[in-house]
Amino acid sequence: MGEPTRPGQGRVKAARRRALTRQIAARKAHAGPHPSRDREARRETPTLLRIGTERRPASKPKSGVRSPATSCYEDPRVHHNWGICGLTTQWVCPKGLQMCPKDPLSVCTGMALVGCWMHNVGMTRLRLAVVLPLVMTASVVVASLVAVPAQATPSPPTLMAGQEWMIKTNDLAVLGGLGSYQWIGCGATTAPLSISGYAPCQPGEDPIYTSYDTFEQAVEDGQVTSGETVIFDNEDWQYTPQWEQRNQEKYEVLAALLAIQHGIVLIDTPSAKTYVQILKEDVAAARHASVVEIQSQAQDRDPSLFVSNVVKAVAAIRKVNPTIPILAGLATDALGRPTTVQDMIEEYNGVKSYVQGFWLNANTWAPPRGKGCAPEGCPQIGRQFLNDIGVS
Repeated sequence: MGEPTRPGQGRVKAARRRALTRQIAARKAHAGPHPSRDREARRETPTLLRIGTERRPASKPKSGVRSPATSCYEDPRVHHNWGICGLTTQWVCPKGLQMCPKDPLSVCTGMALVGCWMHNVGMTRLRLAVVLPLVMTASVVVASLVAVPAQATPSPPTLMAGQEWMIKTNDLAVLGGLGSYQWIGCGATTAPLSISGYAPCQPGEDPIYTSYDTFEQAVEDGQVTSGETVIFDNEDWQYTPQWEQRNQEKYEVLAALLAIQHGIVLIDTPSAKTYVQILKEDVAAARHASVVEIQSQAQDRDPSLFVSNVVKAVAAIRKVNPTIPILAGLATDALGRPTTVQDMIEEYNGVKSYVQGFWLNANTWAPPRGKGCAPEGCPQIGRQFLNDIGVS
């Protein structure tokens, strides 16, 4: 909470706010579109979500200070500068509340609105925007919120052993095509032994994007349209730009909101170097994604740790989204070291009642990192595991 105000300070700040409002209105009336900038530079500078025809830089977060004009507090912890709902905003809480709703989508769609209003510090022109008027008490103000389209819903599931499954095209080839999968990932990372890691998508496959930048460009170019499914695999690896790796949670949210705006089903599969960071990203992804996958396969050779981590992750995800489908990762050779069929079975049985499906990996790892059968993806282990759970 901020410092106490001095007599007369409220009138000065109110005058400054009125002047800022006039400046914003003048710029909006006379300024043209913001000049294009280098794509990487745009990622380093907070900007409005690209959902309109005009872009303006977002204001930097302010420290928490009391606003005497409204007896409210500006909480920097919930300052959003990503252009949620087309506005760069600060959420301001009435006196007595410590902070406003954290969930920007809930706020934008009119949920959990009690006790907060929105102070605009920047705008962007929207296409097909719907404005929801919000009338507050006399001690606050009248604000308007911009609604986003409803979240895309996955198609009716293809079940295997009573679960939904996902696999990449290269891993499916390793297993000789065995199994029935709801989602088959293609594109980025599906040619692991090549320099680019990329293999073209075929009809019926779901493209993988390892960067918000490339996903956004694909949407703009019409490569992905309403009703289609994408896999968003933003990780700390060579396929994700450094500026996105430094703020992965931000780009998980941006990707999901972009998918919602365009009616795209987005499966979010975040990963990081530590379990704590992975958990944070899973929770961020689960707020708005259509499906979230827990990258648990790194613990495949330790069934007790595998089960423990998945159960904890599911509990954390369910706190922010009680209904989102959750997948867990399984692998024949996670990180280049073969897994036993027995371990995979124990892990599968230990978590199948907590999740709605699995992402099955059978990646080919080049030596020296790939040990034993890992350079071939350990196909025998994968096929035996599927046979043992009733897939033939």
